Amino acid sequence: MKVPYPILLMHGLGQKADVWDGPATSYFRQDLGLSSGGTLRFSRGTLLPLMRRGSADADFYTVAFSSPYDSINAWRDELDQAVQYVLQATGAERVILIGYSMGGLASRAYLTKRYNDHKVKRLITIGTPHLGSPYARAWSWMTSMQSCSASSNPLLSVPCSTAVATMRGLQGDVPFDAPALRDLRRPEDDGAYLRTLGKYAHPLDVEYVSVVGEVDMFQGIRQLSEGWVQELFRKVLALAGGGLPEMFEPGDGVVSARSQDIMNIEYFSVDPSRKRAARTVTVGSVHV
Repeated sequence: MKVPYPILLMHGLGQKADVWDGPATSYFRQDLGLSSGGTLRFSRGTLLPLMRRGSADADFYTVAFSSPYDSINAWRDELDQAVQYVLQATGAERVILIGYSMGGLASRAYLTKRYNDHKVKRLITIGTPHLGSPYARAWSWMTSMQSCSASSNPLLSVPCSTAVATMRGLQGDVPFDAPALRDLRRPEDDGAYLRTLGKYAHPLDVEYVSVVGEVDMFQGIRQLSEGWVQELFRKVLALAGGGLPEMFEPGDGVVSARSQDIMNIEYFSVDPSRKRAARTVTVGSVHV
């Protein structure tokens, strides 16, 4: 099999390009007979030279962004370099972008930036929080506590410093004050970035496919699965943030199903005619 356009695979927040290694790339290579061009790695915003031969006629590439939790615009600019490289290396007229989670937002940001010369045939987003995720509220909590701890009033700074230390112990691989979390906040949680991105014109000559993950809550309750616990926590966070409708929305444990569908952003929802080149695929899967 030979795909008409080379594929670029983008990882998600806190991940590396090797998240695709295993079932995904094995399916491409073994089941479809596609050839890999290797990993397009970035360091400090610059694309590193590929050390692998034969990448010029490859069918798919993985993209490794400089920082796993940098801003969406930082990923956008690196993706721009990756697309230009692949187009030049393969001689293709267009590419197919597959973005998991935040990788899908970087792809959208690229499309709006390169509205007239994007060179993209299809964008497939997988579990992407197009409308944000309640988990990103951690950025607001952390930055508020950091400001409080810097206060000259010891009655405020001491307990706030303790709160900051506690939050740092909970944050895991992604710092709560990371630029990525700032950008991933829902509009109703003062998420200015996604609110603005949703208003931008998205090219209508691109085929949009949203892969939406949903946790089976009834099955999860019976098995007390990790996915069920994550989805329950997401609903609680949504409710705490005033998002009562999202409390009843299905989701994948991190992102609601509504947020995962790109057609729900403002640019597409205000004009139904813009949805003509869109598909939604629902799978029973957790986000992580």
